[in-house]
Amino acid sequence: VSNQIISSIHVFNPDMNKNKSVLLLGHVDVVPGDSFNPTNNEKFIFGRGSGDMKSGVAISILLFLKHHKNKNIQLLITNDEEIGGHGGAGFISKKIKPDFVIAPEPTNLDLRIKEKGAMQIQIEVQTSGGHSSRPWKNLNSIEIMLNLISQLKKAFKNPLREKWVNTINIGGIIGGNIKDSLTLGSSNIIANSCKIKLDLRLVDTCSHKNALNLIQESVKKIESKLKQDINHMNLENNNFKIIINNPDILVEHLITNKNNSFVKSLSKSIKTKFGVCNITKAPAASDARFFSSVGIPSVVFGANSINHHANNEHVQISSLLNVWNILNHFLTTY
Repeated sequence: VSNQIISSIHVFNPDMNKNKSVLLLGHVDVVPGDSFNPTNNEKFIFGRGSGDMKSGVAISILLFLKHHKNKNIQLLITNDEEIGGHGGAGFISKKIKPDFVIAPEPTNLDLRIKEKGAMQIQIEVQTSGGHSSRPWKNLNSIEIMLNLISQLKKAFKNPLREKWVNTINIGGIIGGNIKDSLTLGSSNIIANSCKIKLDLRLVDTCSHKNALNLIQESVKKIESKLKQDINHMNLENNNFKIIINNPDILVEHLITNKNNSFVKSLSKSIKTKFGVCNITKAPAASDARFFSSVGIPSVVFGANSINHHANNEHVQISSLLNVWNILNHFLTTY
């Protein structure tokens, strides 16, 4: 399958298309890093992508080969998940309609049924600037932005530890007298411009529209406070503007009902191995969201992976065997 930008592999048995279908979804692309020469010992496989998620792809291929003649098992392998997935799973999710999707991404053998949505957006503050010896005479765009950041953190209630709440991260900030991309200019100029790039992670009860409303409300509070302050200040120039740009990236939520029949069946297979099934949710996103967003129940279930997206990435071999046994049991019995 190709959308002329990203090539993907979708494999299925057309003789089985009258039966309920399960899609095994994986990606072979990785983020930049070290250790591209894989090694292993008795406990772990080391190397970039060993956990996220080439081991999951290998298991998916073996499961497809075993079950495709008796079950409607489909296999989708893409190569753009780490850069958003829109050309691979995003494109193909509009073309195929499996009944259930499993992405064997690393989850430490937990069954993940929810993932946060996300938004990346840029905000800019503009003022007229002025001479630094008279900061009481002109508005400083950086100071306005710092106040806005404080207001945004209140609105999104960043937790001190992992909790299922909306979060906000400042991925980049630039402002003031910038000489070039690496060097600050002179500090004797009141900053007339400041920009930030934000990454928002949104729980299932907060849509992208809700998040934009929170940002707009925060900006209105800062604008209102500035207008009050300006009335009491002897400014040479009181012009200011706060610009909320259109989001650069919107990531859909993954939301699957734990009472879905496929989820219950997979949960039962996990319980046959461990006696219990931990149903979880996560702040990061996966390609499974594309199918969830069009109404197809989708989950993420995979091995114990250590340091994925970091140096010395490795995956636990015994957990890979557990993933194989559990998914093999599920595909045999569903």
